[in-house]
Amino acid sequence: MKTNIEIVQEGYMEFGKGNIPALLDLLDENVVWELPATADVSFSGVFTGKNEVMRFFQNVGASNDFHDFKVEKLLTDDSTVIALGSLTATAKPTGKTSSNKWAHRWEIQNGKVTQHYEYVDSAEIRNAFH
Repeated sequence: MKTNIEIVQEGYMEFGKGNIPALLDLLDENVVWELPATADVSFSGVFTGKNEVMRFFQNVGASNDFHDFKVEKLLTDDSTVIALGSLTATAKPTGKTSSNKWAHRWEIQNGKVTQHYEYVDSAEIRNAFH
């Protein structure tokens, strides 16, 4: 059985390859995926279940061109993995580029991701899309 850190590493690896179906295989059927709500940003809010998480990733891809996405550190404690990283992306609707440091909290039960929460500078995202 994979460790929780291995599950999260695999998720980032699949995201990096653009293989979202493989990433979704790591998720519980009732996963809750959340990015703080940001006005007029289609990939922000709460997404519940694999179909909604797929919609999240479709919205991310339709809205952003990523130039850089780095996972810098992974920390774990029982069922929680914290990932720290950074990204640079251009908002497709405006052409504005933003840089952000982020933290992701992954909750894992029985080898499946049950919750994902992204801590991010939502003002930076909003400014890129307006």
